[in-house]
Amino acid sequence: MFQDLHVVDFHAHFPIKGDVPASTGQAERDRAAWRLAWDFPEPEPEARDQPVEAIADRWLAELDRYGIDRVGFATGGGNDTLARAVARYPARFIGFAHNNPFQPGAADEMRRAANTLGLKSLKILAPARAADRRSRPVPPLGGGRRAGRAGADPLRHARRRGWHLME
Repeated sequence: MFQDLHVVDFHAHFPIKGDVPASTGQAERDRAAWRLAWDFPEPEPEARDQPVEAIADRWLAELDRYGIDRVGFATGGGNDTLARAVARYPARFIGFAHNNPFQPGAADEMRRAANTLGLKSLKILAPARAADRRSRPVPPLGGGRRAGRAGADPLRHARRRGWHLME
């Protein structure tokens, strides 16, 4: 809590191997500029090699240290891996499914992520799906634009400037 406000960090990435597809040179330049602008430290490469539970424990300690009530993870090494992290601290961690909506079976995976794994919505990582997005629209993910169950609208990450747009 900060003053009288509950703080939720709605956009974080659970740092584990296999989290985000290989970065482009532009993405690396953007990250360097963000670190400089916001005085962020360099990433810790060895942190991605730790077990899910150890990384989750560290995140919880950071939430407590900075007075953050909850964190929403947009990615985390696949739906199953992220669900394991969220299950460790479900009152503090929120997880988004992040499977590729263009792959065969995407709607079934989204329903499984929501109904079986407990992930809350679908995070479409647009930079990683650029070729797919240019050639066709995002397919329906079960029940039109609803993903998996009522109220689980997909969240799309635009390529530049970090905007989050509801689909």
